[in-house]
Amino acid sequence: MVSHEHKFKLFSKSFNNGDHIPKKYTGQGEDLNPHLHWEYPPKKTKSYALIVDDPDAPMGLFTHWLVKNIPETVKEIQENSIPGEKVESSWKVTNWKGPMPPSGEHRYFSSYTL
Repeated sequence: MVSHEHKFKLFSKSFNNGDHIPKKYTGQGEDLNPHLHWEYPPKKTKSYALIVDDPDAPMGLFTHWLVKNIPETVKEIQENSIPGEKVESSWKVTNWKGPMPPSGEHRYFSSYTL
């Protein structure tokens, strides 16, 4: 029997996976949170949490954005909006605080929990 179940997918209209993050979404630009959209959540999803981390920060893992209790009916975060409960990040703020690496290129990961 072949399963036709889809796997959870997270993507953005603001930039493609693996691309450089546009300046508009960084600490050197307007520092707006990017658009995010997801599809195919597991059937028993009750809410979402979103975590955006930089594993290449000089002091170790650095969290740029934490949002919890995003309602299960929400499937998209528009640019410069937060549809959930804000949590303090490594920047000691509760809003999006975009990348601003002191040197070199860093990788940024968005994770989610269901």
